[in-house]
Amino acid sequence: MSSRPIILSRAVLTALLLAQFLGASFASVSVPLRASPAAKTSDVGGTITTDTTWTLANSPYLVTSGIRVEAAAELAIEPGVEVRFADGTWLDIYGRLRAIGTATQPISFTASTKTPGAWYGVELYGASSATFDYVTVEYGGYNGANIQVNSGQATIAHSTIRYSSGDGIFAGSSSATTIVDTHLIGNAGYAARLLNQSTNPQLARLTASGNGVDGIAIAGSLLTDLHTWVALGIPYIVTSGIRVEAAAELAIEPGVEVRFADGTWLDIYGRLRAIGTATQPISFTASTKTPGAWYGVELYGASSATFDYVTVEYGGYNGANIQVNSGQATIAHSTIRYSSGDGIYTSKGHNLLFVMLSRSEA
Repeated sequence: MSSRPIILSRAVLTALLLAQFLGASFASVSVPLRASPAAKTSDVGGTITTDTTWTLANSPYLVTSGIRVEAAAELAIEPGVEVRFADGTWLDIYGRLRAIGTATQPISFTASTKTPGAWYGVELYGASSATFDYVTVEYGGYNGANIQVNSGQATIAHSTIRYSSGDGIFAGSSSATTIVDTHLIGNAGYAARLLNQSTNPQLARLTASGNGVDGIAIAGSLLTDLHTWVALGIPYIVTSGIRVEAAAELAIEPGVEVRFADGTWLDIYGRLRAIGTATQPISFTASTKTPGAWYGVELYGASSATFDYVTVEYGGYNGANIQVNSGQATIAHSTIRYSSGDGIYTSKGHNLLFVMLSRSEA
């Protein structure tokens, strides 16, 4: 039986031909996509002479040239603001900086180029002050640190200081610095470096990881008042000799580790109180684990020193780990070891030395 031919109406044929034409046309047409507009930034630079606020509504801010906040001015930065620094720019504070974020709206000081040392960092001069709270400062350090407190007063809390080409934080001899609840991460130098700190820096609950040296460097310090080194979970690193003056006291809390760089010392003309516990002993050790790597602890004048639950090791460069040239020393529940000379030396007739339940090892 032969098949019956299918006859299409004119209307059906027209519809099929139109559909085929339209399909081919749409396939060959390219519809250009509209480019997304570049993110708008608020460009800033130059000198700030009056009180100024950088707002979240105008964020992000792009620093296109170095900024100087004059002595009579304050720069306030709102929570959530992002500040981007072009290569080679800086933020110098001669007046006041208030960068106060929140846990949910932190402030960011970053670089346009995500490279350590892309910008200088935040630097304080004169009688300036700066507060950083819930702030991330990163990719600075061109001049030495992400935050450089040459003088003035800085408080850094609940913050992250990272990816500097130098130190995370530097504080000079004319500065007063507080650093608490802060993370120091991936900085090429020290996590923080404190130079000639005549006043006692306030340090608490710090973490350090991935830095060139995960510690707090103490350099060239002449201590003239009461200083307390608290347990931070990271060591204090003495990078040049320390002298505790006659009217001063250095107190070291349980659990503290002090590392001495090669050729450094701790000279006591005032008072040293290094009092640990059985579960949280104190350690005076060397960065280089070699007998004689550092001088040791030396007492002079009418000084006094108390060592309780302390290990002193790898000193003796000048003769002993603990050298009581004059004054009074009390050593209890401690370990004195690995000196290149004597464990303990006392000069006859010039001091009174008590040694109780302690151990001295060659």
